[in-house]
Amino acid sequence: MQAGPYIFRNLPGLIIEMADSTGSYKFNLYSIKKKSDTLDFENIYKGALIVPQKQLQKVSLDYYNDPLREMKSSNVQAKFIDEKGKEVKPDFREMTKTIQSRLKNIIIR
Repeated sequence: MQAGPYIFRNLPGLIIEMADSTGSYKFNLYSIKKKSDTLDFENIYKGALIVPQKQLQKVSLDYYNDPLREMKSSNVQAKFIDEKGKEVKPDFREMTKTIQSRLKNIIIR
């Protein structure tokens, strides 16, 4: 089983406890649950919407072009703190580039 906290991804085995050398990140496993042996396929699409391909492409392209549009247009109040604990103004242009880069990687796979 290869599972663990996202910040320490790609490590072998099941991570039970882990911390980085600076103490910035510390994770402890607190439970393991067995998943059900059966899957409910009858209700898997219950409530799903049928979206025409052209509409899906438009929504996808709109999101790619401005992935932070909804956050910027709403009254979301978020603080961005740098590694020194100082509050910084968000760089939406850089954040957009980062998200677009990740989206390209997903699409290319």
